[in-house]
Amino acid sequence: MIDAIFATPVYKSDNLYNLKEEQIQYLKTLGTIKNKGGNYITPRKDIMEDESMKDFKHWCLLNVKAFGKQLGASDKTSFYITQSWMNTNPPHSYHHTHMHPNSIFSCIYYVSGDKCPTYFYRYDDRTSFGNFAFYDGDKGSSAFTATKAGVMNEVGRLIIFPSSMVHDVDKNESNNDRVTISFNTFIKGEMGDPENSNHLII
Repeated sequence: MIDAIFATPVYKSDNLYNLKEEQIQYLKTLGTIKNKGGNYITPRKDIMEDESMKDFKHWCLLNVKAFGKQLGASDKTSFYITQSWMNTNPPHSYHHTHMHPNSIFSCIYYVSGDKCPTYFYRYDDRTSFGNFAFYDGDKGSSAFTATKAGVMNEVGRLIIFPSSMVHDVDKNESNNDRVTISFNTFIKGEMGDPENSNHLII
């Protein structure tokens, strides 16, 4: 038997959120600029602050809270959204490899498009065994030997992950645009213990 030690948590919402027509029309009004990988991103980074997105933002924060609770977050702390934006991947474009600095959790909501995985990478591109690849690569890698792992997303679902995780999305091989909403979060409240010299209020 093998136990997973120091596992990295990635959260998938239990239910799907169906955007309302008003919200879809609002997203269509947002301007975009070209990003790396041939995809497009909104220059605005506060798109969830619009009144039409209020219900959607509430649903997202409920999931962020649920993720935090499953990780053992203190009742003295809470999470809030710092920035939010929309990504559009036309056919044959991809989303470049990156991470999200200055954030605790990062989130991706799938607006439209065919199913596709978000790929996550080990930060140093090595396995649990350093640079030794003694396993049979022809049989496929496992959670213990892989340097890359995909999490399948689908329209209406939210995934949440530590912002330090390196990730990307492969080339859009479909004939339809792939559209997502991304947002970062931070924490506020009281954490740590004065007696342990790690007390912090933010």
